[in-house]
Amino acid sequence: MRLFVVAALLLLFAGCITIPQGSDCASKPDQGQRDSCYSDAAFAAAMLRSDSGGAVSLCGQIEKSSSPFGSDRDLCFMRVAEVFKDTSICDNIESSDVTKSLCVSKATPVRTTSVCATAFVLPALSILLLFAYRKN
Repeated sequence: MRLFVVAALLLLFAGCITIPQGSDCASKPDQGQRDSCYSDAAFAAAMLRSDSGGAVSLCGQIEKSSSPFGSDRDLCFMRVAEVFKDTSICDNIESSDVTKSLCVSKATPVRTTSVCATAFVLPALSILLLFAYRKN
């Protein structure tokens, strides 16, 4: 029954969910709507198509503006850089050094300790402690 409900909802709302395309943005009447459209299209290109060049190009279509928190254009570059973990995309940011440094910090891949490394270290440490305890 749940499967039927999910399928029915998907069919009902299939036309409501669209993936923004950059070609649709130029026809928007308002500059704010165009900028929002280009930002959404860039994020879709990054997330769904893994197209970094296309996403950066779409971010470049957003009108330059000044804001203390970074322009929509700069925030678009930051989102794309974060998706691809590519700090070179942050070089496109022009508004402030704070925005650029935040972009670099978000785009820098984080190294985490894997479970396998921990699983090896704990038994090895336990064995070393056991031998040290027996010697005394």
